[in-house]
Amino acid sequence: MAPQNTSSSGSSAPASRPSYTDEQLHNALLNFYGGSSATAETCGHIFGFGNPNHEMSMLQRITATTMLDYESKLNCGQDNTDDAVPSIATLLEQASSFHTAHGPILPLQSIIQSKSPCMTLAAEFKRASPSKGDIASHLHAGEQACVYFGAELINFARSIGIEPLVEVHALVELDVAISAGAKVIGVNNRNLHTFQMDLVQTEKVAEELTKRGLTFHHDDCLKEDGDKPQLSVCALSGMSSAHDVDRYRNVGVGMCLIGESLMRATDAGVAIKGLCLDPKDYAASQSVSGGAYTGGTKMIKICGLTNPQDALVACRAGANLLGVIFAEKSKRKVSVEQARDIVDAVRKFGERSDRMEVKINDSNKVTPLSALVAKSRALELAARRPLVVGVFQNQSFDFIQEMVDKCGLDLVQLSTDNLDNRTAELELQRVRNLWQLHGSEGMEAANSSNFGVPALRVVDIELGSDGTEEEKKDRSSMDTAAAILSTVTSDPIAILLDTSIKGDKHGGGGTGKTFDWTIAESIQNMGLPVIIAGGLTPDNIGEAVGNVRPFGIDVAGGVEAGPGVKDVDKLQKFIGGAKKAAVEASKGF
Repeated sequence: MAPQNTSSSGSSAPASRPSYTDEQLHNALLNFYGGSSATAETCGHIFGFGNPNHEMSMLQRITATTMLDYESKLNCGQDNTDDAVPSIATLLEQASSFHTAHGPILPLQSIIQSKSPCMTLAAEFKRASPSKGDIASHLHAGEQACVYFGAELINFARSIGIEPLVEVHALVELDVAISAGAKVIGVNNRNLHTFQMDLVQTEKVAEELTKRGLTFHHDDCLKEDGDKPQLSVCALSGMSSAHDVDRYRNVGVGMCLIGESLMRATDAGVAIKGLCLDPKDYAASQSVSGGAYTGGTKMIKICGLTNPQDALVACRAGANLLGVIFAEKSKRKVSVEQARDIVDAVRKFGERSDRMEVKINDSNKVTPLSALVAKSRALELAARRPLVVGVFQNQSFDFIQEMVDKCGLDLVQLSTDNLDNRTAELELQRVRNLWQLHGSEGMEAANSSNFGVPALRVVDIELGSDGTEEEKKDRSSMDTAAAILSTVTSDPIAILLDTSIKGDKHGGGGTGKTFDWTIAESIQNMGLPVIIAGGLTPDNIGEAVGNVRPFGIDVAGGVEAGPGVKDVDKLQKFIGGAKKAAVEASKGF
């Protein structure tokens, strides 16, 4: 079967990979599975269960292409050229040489079980993926795996000292893995036919193994009496946080495969530590201790998005939160359709089909401050996959709930009136405005029970009518910080400080002015992580992050080419500058 080779002849450059027609790919699959009438019965999932309109999935195309590439390599003979398929004898010789140089290969299942109760980490070397494209294309794998065919893979692998990890997705594949004698079962949460992610898949397999009476629970490896579990279960794909690791730890999983989030991490060591593979580390991370916030900048919010293209640029650059504005007076106001398009694009990027749940440990809600610290950590973990925030101002609860439902928002952001003008009437204002959002609503309005999603709470820091910080001479940053802390409740998921202009009836936000950052610094020194907004740009973000080390940063106009249209270069410089400054700032702690 000759491929349709698109490479030019006579070039000194490496030949491009052959391309194949749909007919060639389909025939390759058919031939591989016998090409008989029985194929449809034994491999119905490959051929759409008899659906005449079935189109090959991404996985089927990859499989068929690999088989045709292999066939092409076979035509080169064995061991005769660099592009040839190595023989079994060659593989055995290479395995022997490896053992001589490096010692025997460590037994995979024993290594996994020996780590109990800690979760074992499999760090995937992943330069790119079919679903995301390039991730870290500048990196190179140290060694390439040999290509081989025609062996009973599990037995062959064990014969050279390798315990194979057998990957499954659907329960029917679990049957095949168990029948083949697999001891280490990896559950791919991604359906490789559709590339859809479903983090429940690992839990389904764990439940099925339990029903069948097969032992696998990682904690059982600690038992001194009795045999080790028969199997080890590994969760593959979709994990990026300590919450994900703990989720699978609770159903007995012994190893998790982390690829993309580690490859994108500025500091892989810090990222691995943040996964809390040891359950004691996870428990400690959920407890709240007093003292200043010193965690550094974890959240980057790009606000005022109006189209999915800009949202995806922000996602790829490393933004955690994507803001869409519904405020009537905003020049960046979006329609339901625009917001829905952005939500759909962000979900596809994050490989999810529904809004992201922010898991909060209720046991730590002793005081408003401790609750907000715990919630900030929960937000950080949930936002490893970008989340979409709906920004509202002076709008009714009913309208906000409608937008949450219609657009699929992950969070909302609510505004507040200027704190410096509040007096003893503040508490009365809170009650008066509890059921309407007029820019001066109380903290209780940000309770997640109001809209079914968590809420960021904005506190405006007022500047004079000319944009200068005239209020500074009447109140120190410490006094302002203390006043803010006296008003917070446990209702919001996080506090966002923004700039407002005295006398502006439309409320804060969108001023293009910075406030006194020492206020944010003082608040964090008192223990409360905050997100800062107002006047941030690629030029000053390094200073803001380096000096204040805020929990999060928020920008809209500072990275725009025009109202509602992002400047790609500015956006990438802003996020890149923030990340670089965060790394440098962390060296002092």
